[in-house]
Amino acid sequence: FQLDDEDYVHGPADAKVTVVKVADFECAYCRYLAMTMEPLKTKYKDKVRFVMKHFPMNPTCNRYMQGYDKHPNACNAHATGLCAGRQNKFWEMHDKLYANQPNLDPAANRKAAEELGLDMAKYDACIKDTSIWQKFNKDIDAAVRAGINGAPRTYINGMLVTGSATTQILDYMVQKALEDPRPAWVRFEQDKAK
Repeated sequence: FQLDDEDYVHGPADAKVTVVKVADFECAYCRYLAMTMEPLKTKYKDKVRFVMKHFPMNPTCNRYMQGYDKHPNACNAHATGLCAGRQNKFWEMHDKLYANQPNLDPAANRKAAEELGLDMAKYDACIKDTSIWQKFNKDIDAAVRAGINGAPRTYINGMLVTGSATTQILDYMVQKALEDPRPAWVRFEQDKAK
């Protein structure tokens, strides 16, 4: 996954290891992944950067989800996260949205924004801003190109970890990536050539 200037990074921007998760704020498995990843964000805060790519599983904002509407509040929840990010509170909102699951209707999300002390006039304007949806489309298209049709998925320096992995599995994969930070496909090609 290519990172862009609309991605909110937790950890050093120049880290040799990048953990990219593709997730939906209304997905229970994604919530579990957020919980299992949390200790690693603390443990590796100076060595690893964590990034979330948005994959709301709702046909209103994800055209690939036609016929799948089990996450009716996903679009608003993701907009809430991005709007909090525009006020430098993405990761705080990330944690709050997962903690509030399954109560993620627009009123609950707006209340979460108030609780985080966001400028509510800016928040209300942001929620209606169509550029938020452009970010969804960019992340969703990248996920679909990678063969993803659901969430969660995690990539550690390009190595796919499917589903909602345990802290131990993610920790092992991060340690291996720190030992050899070459992207997975580079390691594969170089090892194959030996």
